[in-house]
Amino acid sequence: MRFFTSTVIGLLAVFVLVGLAITYSALRGAKSEQKRDGQTPHDELSLRARAARYIGPMDPSMALLNPPGRVATEFFTALCGFPGLGWILSGSVFTGLILISVGPATVWGFYPVFLAVTGRLLRGPFVAVQYLPGLALGSSAALAYRELQLARRRKLRARLPRPAK
Repeated sequence: MRFFTSTVIGLLAVFVLVGLAITYSALRGAKSEQKRDGQTPHDELSLRARAARYIGPMDPSMALLNPPGRVATEFFTALCGFPGLGWILSGSVFTGLILISVGPATVWGFYPVFLAVTGRLLRGPFVAVQYLPGLALGSSAALAYRELQLARRRKLRARLPRPAK
């Protein structure tokens, strides 16, 4: 039992140290990037202004996957309990980050604890993951709807006459 406990503590310590090192390097990189862009670290943006940097439709020429590929990515990752990757790939980074943060915490953290506390986990092991197909269908259907709306907007914009210069 001591070997198991020390192994788990060692792995957790390594995980924490790597996380701290990555966080430190990301903060240093962000600070140097702010200085390079001419901003001072004291220039405060509102939450809405910071989120606006990450919200918006994906430029089709910059996309690595086509819209059906992004929806399929969202479906399969949400089916595994990690919704949000397809949203991030489609350009809705803020929505994708919220989904990819809250989704797994709920799917693999809060809900199994709720089932264990209420005694519903005794019905069988699959009760904890039986809702994942619904989550995958809902998330990918919402992304597909968004992709269709963006495609319609692009098509309408292409039909409109360009103003003369």
